[in-house]
Amino acid sequence: MERTVNRPRIGIVMQTVLAIIAVAALVLLPPAVFGELSRRSGYPAWTGILVYVPLVNVIWLLIVANGREPVDAGLARARAAVGIATEEDISTLIVEAARLESRGDWEAALALWDRIARLEGHQNREYAAACARRLRQWMQEQSGG
Repeated sequence: MERTVNRPRIGIVMQTVLAIIAVAALVLLPPAVFGELSRRSGYPAWTGILVYVPLVNVIWLLIVANGREPVDAGLARARAAVGIATEEDISTLIVEAARLESRGDWEAALALWDRIARLEGHQNREYAAACARRLRQWMQEQSGG
């Protein structure tokens, strides 16, 4: 009795290898692209895994596509530093100052409120000056002085 050896055919092996590559691409490519999009917008790259969370992925994509990006705040600060800030830049700076204040970074928030109050020719100067006074007073009360 002769024994036969079953040898896998090259075609089946190639199909299996290609299927593994395709599945790996389908699993790894979306979070990589999503993460890169987030990273270029100024958000952490790990947010790419949100692509696998239903509904959260759509909401996050809308935030990245339409929201005020952290990159915008840096650009607005640079424009304000050289005195060419637009109304949109000033609005971005106000949001950034409020965000810093809510996070407890009071010195940075105060510096930003003061910078906004010193900018010429915009309608929010008084508001920014009032916020700076309020924050300065609160900081003095907290330090016991």
